Amino acid sequence: MNINHLQYFKAVCKYNNITKAAQELHIAQPSLSNAVKELEKEFGISLLERKNKRISPTREGLFFLNKANQLLNCLDNFYDEILDLGVKKKHGIKIGIPSIMGTFLLPRIFSAFQKQHPDIQLEFFEYASIDAAKMLTEDVIDLAFIILEDETNAYFETKKILETEVCFCVNRKNPLSRERIITFNQIKKTPIVLLLEGSYHYKVISKKYKESNATPMIILHSNQLSSLKYFVDNNMAATFLYKEIFKEDSHIAAIPLKDPIKTKIGMIWKKNKYQCEPIKVFINKISELI
Repeated sequence: MNINHLQYFKAVCKYNNITKAAQELHIAQPSLSNAVKELEKEFGISLLERKNKRISPTREGLFFLNKANQLLNCLDNFYDEILDLGVKKKHGIKIGIPSIMGTFLLPRIFSAFQKQHPDIQLEFFEYASIDAAKMLTEDVIDLAFIILEDETNAYFETKKILETEVCFCVNRKNPLSRERIITFNQIKKTPIVLLLEGSYHYKVISKKYKESNATPMIILHSNQLSSLKYFVDNNMAATFLYKEIFKEDSHIAAIPLKDPIKTKIGMIWKKNKYQCEPIKVFINKISELI
């Protein structure tokens, strides 16, 4: 059995496509196909089946993939641990963060951490919240900032770092800005700019409108803070965002909701994956920095 062949089989199962897997691995398609055939021959099982021009793992193939992933993860951990012992691994951390969350977390994190640990390089990746688990599973990132909801994935470790609140954000020229708290009945006719479908904000705000038997007047869906802020700055619409985002903005009021939307923000990383010393340092320091 060749370790590379396990990587090849894993890539085929990832895409269910020989061509895409070969492109990712930068090898010829025949070499990839032959590697899978060698595994099937060695173990006497059928790993892949073809239906309607689509490749998918057989029942035995799924079992084999699970075991292969375990072995490859052990190998990765072994490699990282030994490099750490020899102090030969570059001390860098890849961190995923949703774009809106990053607007108020990154200023607190980046410069403060780099000042304390100039030898550790931080590299941030913006992503949609629903992509966090996939990026962690595929080792695109080491850690991710997420909204901590009730369900906890058994494959990941989590750490709560901050509690915040989603507020109704409106231009101070708008009469609603004088309210100390706001209800969804009060704003059911207010034009709204909102984050894209699939985001935490979209999900929770849509639910609140529904509970109030109201339909939001959404005029823009965007994950760009600059776009949302433009509409609020010009008193064309209101939005719902974390209270910290417009804290220093004298033109925009962030008003708590009568039925508060309390939000827990945390970090998530793969369970049972070896964490090098820089990652451990970051996890331990993050609450202090924020």
